[in-house]
Amino acid sequence: MRLHTLLFSSLFLSYAVVLATAVQCGEGAGGGGGGGGGGGGSGGDGGALGDILSRELFEEMLSHRNDPRCPAANFYTYDAFIAAAKLYPDFAAKGNNDTRKMEVAAFLGQTSHQTNGFGGYCYNEALNCSASYCENKPNYPCYAGVSYCGRGPMQLSWNYNYGQFGESIGQKEELLQHPEVLKTDVTLSFMSALWFWMTAQPPKPSCHSVMT
Repeated sequence: MRLHTLLFSSLFLSYAVVLATAVQCGEGAGGGGGGGGGGGGSGGDGGALGDILSRELFEEMLSHRNDPRCPAANFYTYDAFIAAAKLYPDFAAKGNNDTRKMEVAAFLGQTSHQTNGFGGYCYNEALNCSASYCENKPNYPCYAGVSYCGRGPMQLSWNYNYGQFGESIGQKEELLQHPEVLKTDVTLSFMSALWFWMTAQPPKPSCHSVMT
């Protein structure tokens, strides 16, 4: 059996065991919020994360994401995921290799669930974006005619989550005015999902801390 097949089985076995725990962290995947990330290693073109998630394995695990029936076909890429993950260096960098694999598996499992369709990563925007998803939060005001519906791998939703994510990367106003950028900028889209994953929302811990 080839190494990437063994890793594939290991990742998804880990995902099956831990997903029930992972989804209890943060607040509102598909409508919640979750930021910060050091790790080392080489991993070829994937850096440290590439040690446990090669390009080949990513393509195999998410092989249905480019199905022509998917609205987000050809959007999500390995390179964008790796680029985003480098900005959250604690992601999949804590503990031994089994712990790291479990975190990657849980993250890809949860985001696949959020973007379901023909096997996951099929959508980069919720089917119904007619609602505003606006809550009265003075620090994160809503803009007229803008919908803060679910977008990206974690389907980030609500004005305050777009605002908090934007604050974490110095783009608060940009994200509040143009949340739809998450369906056009794939690296930013993955960043929003990793932000959700890495940041606690008291009293709930971050998904990352649950996994590590």
